[in-house]
Amino acid sequence: MLSPEEFQQLLQQDSRIRSSQHSLFRQDKDNGNNEKKDQENSEKPRSKQPYKRYPLNFSGVQKMMAEDTEPHIIAQKFSDESAGLRQFLDSNATNWEATELVISVIGNFCQNKGVVKFHNAFIKFVQILATKTVFANLDSTILHIPNSRSTNLGSKMARMSRLIRSISYLTTEMLTVMPALTCDYLGERFFEDLIALKNLPSIRDINVGEDFDFLQKEGADRLKNAWEQHSKQKPQGNLNQVSRMQRQELLSLMKPPDDFRQLSVMPQWDDVCDNAQPFLRPNIIRGSYPDVETYLDIQFRLLREDFLNPLREGLVAFRTKIGKQQSQQIRVDNIKLYYNVKIKDDDVQSNDIYLLEFSTKGFERINWEGSKRLLFGSLLLLSDNNFDSFMLFTVVDRKPDQLSRGRFRAKFEGEILPAYAKKTDLIMAESSVFFEAYRSVLIALQRISPSHFPMEDYILCRNTLPAEPEYLKLIPNPVYDLTPVRKAFSAPSTAHTDEEEEENDSSHNGNQLHPMVQRLLMRVPIFDEQSLPDANTLGLDPSQAEALYAALTRKLAVIQGPPGTGKTYLGLKIVQTLLHNQQYWVGLAKPQPTPILVICYTNHALDQFLEGIMKFTQKIVRIGGQSKCAALSSFSLREWRQQATVHGTRPGQYRHWLDEARNKLSETKSALEKHRRTQKIIESYGIVSSDTLLRLGILPQPVYNKLCFLRSAFDRLSAIPHWLGIESIQTLRDMFWALGDSFSAEAAADPILDQDEPGNEEEWDKEDVEEIEGQRILDDGEYLSKPASSQKEKERTTGNAMEIDDVTFVISIAKMDQEINSLEVVLDQLQGEEAQSILARITHIQQQKEYLKEILEILPVVDAEEYQRLIERDLVQLPYLDRWKIYSFWRAIALDVWADKINSLNLQVQQQTNEMKDVETIETAEIIRGAHVVGITTTGAAKNRALLEHLKSKIVVVEEAAEVLEAHIVTSMSSSCEHLILIGDHQQLRPPTTVYKLAKDYHLDVSLFERLIKNGVDASVLGVQHRMRTDVAKLIVPAIYPNLKNHPSVLNYSNVPGMAENVFFLAHAEREKGDKSDQESRSHLNPYEANMSLALARHLLMQGLEPSKITILTTYSGQLLHFKKLRRNHAILQGVRITIVDNFQGEENDVIILSLVRSNEDAKVGFLKTENRVCVALSRAKKGFYLIGNMGNLATSSDLWRKVKNVLTSNGQIGPHFYLRCEVHQTTIKANDESHFPPEGGCFVKCLTQMPCRHICPKICHVEDREHTRQKCHETCLRYCAVGHKCPKICYQDCNPCLTRIPKVLVPCKHTQITECHRDPATEYCLTKVVKAFIACQHTIELHCWQPISEVKCPELCGMRLDCEHICNRICHKRSSHAKMACDQPCRRFICPEKHPCPKKCFEECRKCMFDVVKKLPCGHDGTIKCWVLPKDAYCNVKVERILFDCQHTAFFDCSEPTKDYKCKRQCGRLMCNDGHVCHKPCYEPCGPCNVQVQRTLKCGHTTQTACYKDPLTIKCKFPKDVVLPDCRHRVEILCSESPEKAVCPKPCDTRLDCGHQCTELCHVKKDPNHENYICKKACSRKKIDCKENHKCGKKCFEDCDLCLIKVNRTLLCGHSQIAECFLSEEQIKCKEMVNKTIIECMHPIRIECSVLVTRRLCKQPCEKYLSCGHQCKKQCGETCTPLACQETIEIRMLSPCGHPFVKSCSDYHTSRVVTESQAEEFLQSCPQRCQATLTCEHTCKGSCGKCFNGRLHKTCAEKCGRTLVCGHSCNVDCAVSCPPCKETCECRCQHSRCRKKCCEPCVDCVVCILPFFHIFLRLGYNVFVISRSLAIGNVTIILVHKSVTSFAIAPAVMSHAVNVSHVAIVALDFVGRCVPLFAVCVTKTS
Repeated sequence: MLSPEEFQQLLQQDSRIRSSQHSLFRQDKDNGNNEKKDQENSEKPRSKQPYKRYPLNFSGVQKMMAEDTEPHIIAQKFSDESAGLRQFLDSNATNWEATELVISVIGNFCQNKGVVKFHNAFIKFVQILATKTVFANLDSTILHIPNSRSTNLGSKMARMSRLIRSISYLTTEMLTVMPALTCDYLGERFFEDLIALKNLPSIRDINVGEDFDFLQKEGADRLKNAWEQHSKQKPQGNLNQVSRMQRQELLSLMKPPDDFRQLSVMPQWDDVCDNAQPFLRPNIIRGSYPDVETYLDIQFRLLREDFLNPLREGLVAFRTKIGKQQSQQIRVDNIKLYYNVKIKDDDVQSNDIYLLEFSTKGFERINWEGSKRLLFGSLLLLSDNNFDSFMLFTVVDRKPDQLSRGRFRAKFEGEILPAYAKKTDLIMAESSVFFEAYRSVLIALQRISPSHFPMEDYILCRNTLPAEPEYLKLIPNPVYDLTPVRKAFSAPSTAHTDEEEEENDSSHNGNQLHPMVQRLLMRVPIFDEQSLPDANTLGLDPSQAEALYAALTRKLAVIQGPPGTGKTYLGLKIVQTLLHNQQYWVGLAKPQPTPILVICYTNHALDQFLEGIMKFTQKIVRIGGQSKCAALSSFSLREWRQQATVHGTRPGQYRHWLDEARNKLSETKSALEKHRRTQKIIESYGIVSSDTLLRLGILPQPVYNKLCFLRSAFDRLSAIPHWLGIESIQTLRDMFWALGDSFSAEAAADPILDQDEPGNEEEWDKEDVEEIEGQRILDDGEYLSKPASSQKEKERTTGNAMEIDDVTFVISIAKMDQEINSLEVVLDQLQGEEAQSILARITHIQQQKEYLKEILEILPVVDAEEYQRLIERDLVQLPYLDRWKIYSFWRAIALDVWADKINSLNLQVQQQTNEMKDVETIETAEIIRGAHVVGITTTGAAKNRALLEHLKSKIVVVEEAAEVLEAHIVTSMSSSCEHLILIGDHQQLRPPTTVYKLAKDYHLDVSLFERLIKNGVDASVLGVQHRMRTDVAKLIVPAIYPNLKNHPSVLNYSNVPGMAENVFFLAHAEREKGDKSDQESRSHLNPYEANMSLALARHLLMQGLEPSKITILTTYSGQLLHFKKLRRNHAILQGVRITIVDNFQGEENDVIILSLVRSNEDAKVGFLKTENRVCVALSRAKKGFYLIGNMGNLATSSDLWRKVKNVLTSNGQIGPHFYLRCEVHQTTIKANDESHFPPEGGCFVKCLTQMPCRHICPKICHVEDREHTRQKCHETCLRYCAVGHKCPKICYQDCNPCLTRIPKVLVPCKHTQITECHRDPATEYCLTKVVKAFIACQHTIELHCWQPISEVKCPELCGMRLDCEHICNRICHKRSSHAKMACDQPCRRFICPEKHPCPKKCFEECRKCMFDVVKKLPCGHDGTIKCWVLPKDAYCNVKVERILFDCQHTAFFDCSEPTKDYKCKRQCGRLMCNDGHVCHKPCYEPCGPCNVQVQRTLKCGHTTQTACYKDPLTIKCKFPKDVVLPDCRHRVEILCSESPEKAVCPKPCDTRLDCGHQCTELCHVKKDPNHENYICKKACSRKKIDCKENHKCGKKCFEDCDLCLIKVNRTLLCGHSQIAECFLSEEQIKCKEMVNKTIIECMHPIRIECSVLVTRRLCKQPCEKYLSCGHQCKKQCGETCTPLACQETIEIRMLSPCGHPFVKSCSDYHTSRVVTESQAEEFLQSCPQRCQATLTCEHTCKGSCGKCFNGRLHKTCAEKCGRTLVCGHSCNVDCAVSCPPCKETCECRCQHSRCRKKCCEPCVDCVVCILPFFHIFLRLGYNVFVISRSLAIGNVTIILVHKSVTSFAIAPAVMSHAVNVSHVAIVALDFVGRCVPLFAVCVTKTS
């Protein structure tokens, strides 16, 4: 029982939950706190004003009892914390009459349905009664009444009757609401003790026996049942566990404070920054849910809290620390913090995508490629006030090179970004939980309709009995074709074959089935158990066959597959069988194609399953863009849509609809993009004109007039640039530094926070990070669009005009760029001072542009009060800083205006996008409806729920269902689901959760798979494993799986090379360490285990194992990270997969190395005592399994590990050392340190084997390359060239060619030259220098001897004088060619009277002089012109002032420039009206009418502001006036100029319609006064037709009501209950309850539906009648008996030719007793008598007479041979096969060694035994060389060489005459005298 203090804490927590659910999103800390304080101050006095609280007293409670007070008053008064029920009982502790009153009042409360209305209040009442021991003292209260003297409570009989019945009402509600707690409060004998009181004389005299009987009837039995039910589940021993279970039950009884569908999926401030606990109820894992709404509410809140809890803990911790340590380092768990974050516009054109920049201080050493920070989809919270408010972003693009510079792209998760966000530095918090996986599922949960909830009875656990799918109920006797089950998968597109598939299909020859087997499988009555093929016929084991039938016939099939039992293989067979028989679920009469939906949790699992489905169908759709399987690329959803477009099969009815939606969306996006461009230019790229500011209502008219005055004074189009000082670079520079200093000062005022400690940052492999990102991305390109080119983006962003979107910019960055470009074009054509002037102008504009951009970026935010103070001063006298502040205020208002426009368009874009997606979803569903299988992940299913609803898949298959959260599966099922198949194993890993408390206390980690099994759903358990060798299987059988059997194939595994044991546990006591780099998970690591695991993996690789055959598993992510760091130093281990156990479920490998990590003094093992996780870890290995851990800690903390230890100890597979086996020397090595492992995989003995080069191998014993064919010998080479030079190279290098340099005489020049030995003197190039002469010019040149002079050109200069008097400076050439060659030397001629030299080449024509000279022009100015130009033709560009003819204004022109067509841009100044207003337009523009705003008096007497030119008589007055409309008599407000007769009434119509509803339209007396055309669209309040349960129609009021099709629980005439449509009568409902009946005709029992009338024809029992022939009938009882069908055999005395009596069937015998010739022949072929003949092998023939051809040809003997071979071994093959060579190990041996070959191979002679053979030749002076002839040891060739020979080469001829000695084993003795076999030995001459 809960203590009073615990229960009070629980109720206070509940109240806090309720208050927190209704709190508002806090925007600003200071404002929020101030408002809260003001509110508290204002509410305190008001709370005492209305009434004074008086405590409950006796008379008040008596009055409540007498008046039968309403439940809400009782709930209010009794629940009062300060003056309620608790205080009343405290003040009347010894007053039994007060207790009597309280029980009576609460009894009335229960009787008046107060429990339903005030659920939580009732729970509180009960707890108060229990804590005040009211229940324990009820017998005293009852006994007090007979002795009571009170007269104001009524008669004793009335009091006793009232009290007893109140107790009955109270306890009945308690047993209904909280049965477990009621059992604890009342005790097991509560009712027995109370009812026993009625026999007391004092109570018997009151005559209330009927009331006690009522109490016994209502309560005693219910308490007994509740006690029996909950006593079984009551845990023993642990009081904390009992209290926790009671608390959970109490929580589950509470009603939610709000509708979960109204909760925000995105985190709100109250969700993550307030430490109040949210309202949560535990998952109901035993028992049923009351309704769908409760089920969805619990799942939604638990899943939402699983995401929000880590974020809340991190932010609350940060906000707590930031107040205590302002300038110290802030480090919190669960979130990652970034500082000085800036939000900038992104270059990519996409809505709400921004570029975020953060300070990289502290992140310099992070490898972003291997960091898990800022991954795709990560949720970010940005704040400028320490998270008193925040903005939400999600990461959409991360590039490691950009992250190293502190930049990445993110999407804003809101309507519109606040204007201040880009102006300030922010703090950013990154959530450690991936948000996108939660968002899709949470949104899908909110959108599920309870009325369309699939499989409701099963998922809510109301029904656990097996039933057939709905589609099979429509077919009387479905007959399935099960041939696909027996046939092997065949797929030309893939070569993948599962091991289980090979084993199951090994007995078949391809896809060809035996005809008899095919006939058995082609037509199988699927519901007739007696006709179902057995497991052997199906090619499955019995458990797989049972699971297959369950999956085909049950509406809900749950298949549990322990490790290695072939879950995936069976799942594929189920899908293949369903597809092969799809006519039943597609429909026979009217086929409606719909695919099977396959759901998996991960992309990897989905790809594997779909690859298997590809083997029997190609109609697959893979939804989701993250498939890494190349074979599935052609089955993607995108590919299906493209193929439909190419082949023209897209549904035409949606094309026009879709095009229209896309066009509308495109137009809205264009408008939105236009507004965004304008907003960006206003913000960062331009200065808005005063006219635009006035038109937008931002600029006040007086201020505008002042600016107009300044504009006319400065003669400019707009005075704002001059007023702001933009034209002066110095002013801009001063402004930049002034604004920058203020900006820096503000930034410096904030506390500088240190980053997370960089040294502890976790660094993962790049592949790991990419895999995580791949799992997070749901679809390709979901957020990202292709970036535009830089130039186009620049034009798009800044605009290329001075006016865009009706906004005029007096200065813009784009206009400056245009001016710079035009000036640069002019600059290329100018020189001298003009060029310098243009260059200075370009520099000025560039500086102006850069300063302007920076100033616009750092402009301060100005509030209204400061702006009002500044604007009232003289604008001309203001400092420039204040002027910019005023413009900043104007710009902020303009940005707000455009923000409103953008926000409105954003909503339109979102709405239109959703509309377009809806149409695309419908079209996509039509395109893929013809597919056979649709595969999707659970997250993708939640995201594409609308598509799945349109597909209407009836069959859903969930793979690894026990590993998936329940909410994921429920959101993946559409409302059309009729058949659900769950495949998994709940004894392996549970679904992962982020918050451990939610898994422990709220059962969030209990999957739907496990919950169904816990509630009694019959699961099919697979019982034969095909994976683990028996030593591995013993670790989990029977400890976890008592009945798991081994398949024979696992008995034939080979041993693990290099290891003495195939399974071994290395027990150690090395301590673990904490992983500082993984603070979020507080992980652990063990360096010793990591080093040993990698050393063992390297040792196994050295034995020749492939890296893909080894997997290293660990149980902690910290250890995994440590593994990855260590592996970088081992190149050989790069191909070995290293992962954590949780990520390896469903996978396997030949060799598994498991690092268990935990080893500490406290013997804490964490989740290693979790049976599910240990089960996965122990069941992944196939052939070898090696565990490293502290078995002492494990066995102390877990019963399962104690069992594992016992198994390992009994098998000798546990110890402090690994036992390594050298495959070469067959020695065993102990290893418990990485240094103990042999470096080359063998042992520590030297190899000492002679290599093919005759050198001795210097390596340590190695396993690889025992023949030394791949080893490179690094000894000095012993070979010589043909001349006798010794080879200087290393032995393994090629000797040829000889590179020794020697002098040689070359041919034919006879020069001597040093060259390499191998070179030929006849072909060598002579490098001696000789002098040679050119024939043409007789110049000489020095060349190499070999080089011909014809190939060389003469290098001398020509030197000949040309006709132009120049000396020819070309290289030597023919003299005759000068006439054809142009002289390219500078020209020496003068071309003008001024003697200017010609600047051209000698061969070019001089023409006009281009020198610049100063000449006097006709206008009198001096002008710089070309020398050849005459002054009268020159253009004078001197600026002169001239008077314009049209307007008499002056303007500056070039002296030669005409004034015609010049547009004067000065202010006009002409009078426009009689009021004296002047025109402010440029002079060249027409003045037009006067638009100056003036006050005018209208004809109605009102005054208004209007343009000067307008006539007051024509202006419509817009002042409001109150009138009564003549038609409807409503008093409304209309415009002064508007007539009441024509006005439209804006008030709502107040007419009540005939249907009883109020009219919802506005007043329409003129159009439809009698509501003849009005259609009432309110919800219909009538009942549905023929409804028997008061179900509302639910349709619109104007629509016709439907029959009530709601399914309700109906009690039929037979007494059974059944779910049926409400409109049906009891006679129309056929009872489907299965009952036992007796058939009258035969008296056989039958199990059949209740509504079926039984007759004998339905009887399936064996017939009990005897036929006229005397035999019993073999048919079923319902069939007609006839002796003509009797198949009993009868022996005839006549003998057949084989000597055996004839046998005939009874029907044939009575038809004719004569044996015909054909019957005799047929009998000879099928004679069933045993042959029993003795065969030549002396075995007895096991065949029948007919199969042995009546003794002529016997059946092949199937016995084992058993003959003794020549070697003495027994032959163990079939007798019919010839005895093969013996494969046993040879048993021959000598005194030195034993033979290691197989018995059938020739033995190898011992070298020690044949050494005397060598001594003979050694004594004769020969050297003996023994050279290996082949790879086999002992097959050698002996070469004899006399001692006088100094060198020799082994030629083929020599080898052919060599003395061959076969089967010689060469051995040598090492330093300790052990025998070491060698491949080759060289024996040299000895003394």
